[in-house]
Amino acid sequence: IGIDNFAYLGYDYGTLIYDSPNRDNPVYKAHNEFFQILFTEGIFTFVTYLLFMLLIFVLSLKKVISIVNDYDVFVSFFIVFCAYLFQSFFNIRILFIAPIFFMISGFLISDVTNKKIL
Repeated sequence: IGIDNFAYLGYDYGTLIYDSPNRDNPVYKAHNEFFQILFTEGIFTFVTYLLFMLLIFVLSLKKVISIVNDYDVFVSFFIVFCAYLFQSFFNIRILFIAPIFFMISGFLISDVTNKKIL
């Protein structure tokens, strides 16, 4: 249907989805980030996004487990990454927060692959 066009996901072309029977308030966003990506951007983008997040999570978790006694900036970025993924089950992507999340994701991957930005 296209990015951020969730409201037009109705049965007929061009009809809006409403949250009440009296049709006074159209729904413009899905109730979580994953549904929003799936319904508006498609299955390919959704699967790619999930695989990307899973890859970052697994590789970062392995590194966090290997950091035993040393509190590192990496651990705090991993906690922020996990917190964002948790809140995305209950919220949608916000334009001011999403770029920071993707920068933190890049920091995690760069540190895991030994590019050492942190």
